[in-house]
This record gives sequence, structure tokens and C-alpha cells, in this order.
Amino acid sequence: MNSLVARHAIEAVGKIALRLPARANICVDKLLSLLNLEIDYVTSEALVVMTSEYVSWEEGLGEVLNPPPLFLHVDILRKFDNMVEVILPQLPNDFDSITDPEGKAALLWILGEYGEVET
Repeated sequence: MNSLVARHAIEAVGKIALRLPARANICVDKLLSLLNLEIDYVTSEALVVMTSEYVSWEEGLGEVLNPPPLFLHVDILRKFDNMVEVILPQLPNDFDSITDPEGKAALLWILGEYGEVET
């Protein structure tokens, strides 16, 4: 499989989760299932997508604020913090198995941000 195509597809799943909150559970489940594939670039990209900030227009504020619209930076873990308890136990246990620097940084960020959450 072409790693660039895979990375773009995984990123698209993350963007769908942010744009369609009603389907976020499905998207997060798919991202978590990708962690279990043990393919380095897939695991890394899934971690990166969960922590990457995307620009999003805050719904409903366009009518209230002048000038509209208001753009916010959001990521999956912050927007859907109720899913952290589901995500943490499924993170890779072997830090050394992730060779991509962005993937390692994403895993460290998750552990630093949410490492004390009881699962």
C-alpha cells in the first residue's frame, strides 16, 4: 500500500470525526483499529490525527458574531474528551516500535496530557 495514500485516508477519517460529531464514535473506533495493525506509518498517522489541530468553524456563531465566522483549532481528543477513557488503553505499549518522529511526539503528547486519567 502506498504510505502517502494511507496517511491521507487516515487524516480524512479524523476530519470526518470533527465535522460530523454524530459519527465521531465510528471514526475513533476506526482510528483505534488502525493502531492494532502494527504498521509503523499507519500507527503513527492514527496517533497524529488524534492529536492534530484542525481549523474548524464554530457552528451557530456566524449569525451572532460580526464579523463571522469564528475559526477555532480543535483536535479529536480535546473535542471528544469523553472518549479518552476508551482511547488510552488501546495506545501502543512499545514506544520503540514507533519510528516516525511525529508519531512518537503524538504518543508522548497524549500520555503527557491524559496519562493520569483513570481507565
